[in-house]
Amino acid sequence: MGRRNSEDNGRFRLNPKNRRMHELKADDTEKISRLEILKMAKRKLKIFSFFSGSGFLDLGFELNGFDIEFVNEFQPAFMEAYKYSRSKMGLRKPAYGYYNIDINEFLNSRKEELKRYIQDARNDGSLVGFIGGPPCPDFSI
Repeated sequence: MGRRNSEDNGRFRLNPKNRRMHELKADDTEKISRLEILKMAKRKLKIFSFFSGSGFLDLGFELNGFDIEFVNEFQPAFMEAYKYSRSKMGLRKPAYGYYNIDINEFLNSRKEELKRYIQDARNDGSLVGFIGGPPCPDFSI
């Protein structure tokens, strides 16, 4: 989880206040509680999906422990297929919804809305990631 050199023992810890990794000194290692390690391991991995197509990339992430929280796809037919397949598989709807709009709206007029969603997703300590499915950008712009 970090680089090793001759001056460290290769152990790092996430500082919960500034969410940055810092190196542990030899006497600090005993201070990490099992509970803290379990809390870090149980954090959710939330995904915001752009150029989602019919959702196959998203499904792959979801089947590997990620939560799809936001979906944007420009082409209505792909979005309908996405929603239909999720409902047939019994998968939950994304917490922040489905969007069938041009990505530029989230980069311009709806930028603050997207920022609020991201901040809300991080409030519980979750990690937030962004994915975009190839070749869907070719069809989604």
